[in-house]
Amino acid sequence: MNKEPKPPLSQSPDEPSNEFILEVRQDLDTEDQSVIMELSPLYLERLENATQQGIQQGERRMVEKMLKAKFGEVDGELSAIIDALLLMPPLDMMQLIYQLSWEELLARVRNEN
Repeated sequence: MNKEPKPPLSQSPDEPSNEFILEVRQDLDTEDQSVIMELSPLYLERLENATQQGIQQGERRMVEKMLKAKFGEVDGELSAIIDALLLMPPLDMMQLIYQLSWEELLARVRNEN
């Protein structure tokens, strides 16, 4: 029996092979190359923005978890000071959360703003 070579597992039989994709990319005309060069900085900017948003969300979740660990829950008043806590140097923020009572933490953060 004559069997055709099977495509890689990640490639369906209808998808172009990597070799074809490379050939297409090599055949780009000057206008297409220009468009790609103009879009590249935009793509990198959006990627950087998405990365920064992910970092900020992760930092926020970390602060929420520290508050929850210390106080049992994050009520509306604690939620209201999270943004202010995130503006502090991380070590200062952690010391405030772990050393102060709920009332002291709220008062301290509110007074600093």
